[in-house]
Amino acid sequence: MRYLLLIFWLLSYMAMPSGWATVTSSRSFDGTNDEVDWGNVVDVTTNDVSYCIWYKATEDATLDVWIGKRNGGDPNVGYVLQQLASDVTNCRCDDNTTTQVASGTADTDGAWYFACCIWDSANDDLFVYENGSQVGSDITGTVGSLTNTLNLQSGETADNGGDALGSVAFGSIFTSKQLTVVEMLEIMWKPEGIADSVAFVAPIMGDATEPEWVAKLSGTVSGTDAANGSGPPVFFGLGLPL
Repeated sequence: MRYLLLIFWLLSYMAMPSGWATVTSSRSFDGTNDEVDWGNVVDVTTNDVSYCIWYKATEDATLDVWIGKRNGGDPNVGYVLQQLASDVTNCRCDDNTTTQVASGTADTDGAWYFACCIWDSANDDLFVYENGSQVGSDITGTVGSLTNTLNLQSGETADNGGDALGSVAFGSIFTSKQLTVVEMLEIMWKPEGIADSVAFVAPIMGDATEPEWVAKLSGTVSGTDAANGSGPPVFFGLGLPL
């Protein structure tokens, strides 16, 4: 009887869902001209900013833009998280005069990564994280305001460059905040548990109630790949498509 109970317990344990989330719903980009567009929102002036996204890149040896409010090239005012042609995660913050650049070192093609860019505006320091680990930084130069009137986009820069080939899922942007590693990991796996999500949601949602956030935080999808994927486009703040 004891052995039967032990076997039953083992089978029950094995049937339990894993404590680690997996990305099962995402938006795929074909590397040509598709994007998700939120309009001119989440502007950053001289305050801190943290912006993160899940992405899975396909090998194409070209620039892939995952999330940003910026045109392509340097200098160009704004911020962006992308993968360079060398296949490394790359963050940029720019005041149209000085560009801070922080890049990882590992090839991130072919697997899901949760990448974050953290900009410390007071000290002019930019850091890039992958799955909660710091993998690069830029602590030189002085950067002023990142503000612009461009649209927040995923899949392309605002001037339609850097067409991504790959997939993105949940992302989040926090203005006036430098995420800690603990917060980063919590957002990575369960963003709805972070009260500070309001700091990102509020500028987009206005006076909308919390239940509306999930529905309204999906951007406008355009391009040849508009119907691709079984899940929603990309959700920010809340509504994690996992």
